[in-house]
Amino acid sequence: MDDSVFYYWLGHTKAQFRELEAASPDFQNRATAIGAYLMKLRTGDSDDRISTLLNMSRSTLSKLKNKARDVMTEHFVAEHLGLEHMSRHQVAEKNLYIPNNLFGNQDIVLKIEMRFQ
Repeated sequence: MDDSVFYYWLGHTKAQFRELEAASPDFQNRATAIGAYLMKLRTGDSDDRISTLLNMSRSTLSKLKNKARDVMTEHFVAEHLGLEHMSRHQVAEKNLYIPNNLFGNQDIVLKIEMRFQ
């Protein structure tokens, strides 16, 4: 599959997809399941259309998507969403992105950073 088509359907490059796949636990049809789940999230297409594109039955697609959703919820949400996986300093740095770019005044930025220490 061409790189641009791959990115259109999944919202990731092939290299990013392979990293995501490698980071997830091993289960049957892992690449297809994750790909189908990402396609659904990105495009919002119907299961009928996605199952036709992937050349599988709708029920098989539903099972694979459910498995991929469960794996993503268990293994990726806790590690990548929320504040539990970040230190207080990392949160402060991320929250300073907009003020740094809006004001660009280092004195203001330093005063804001001092409040978080």
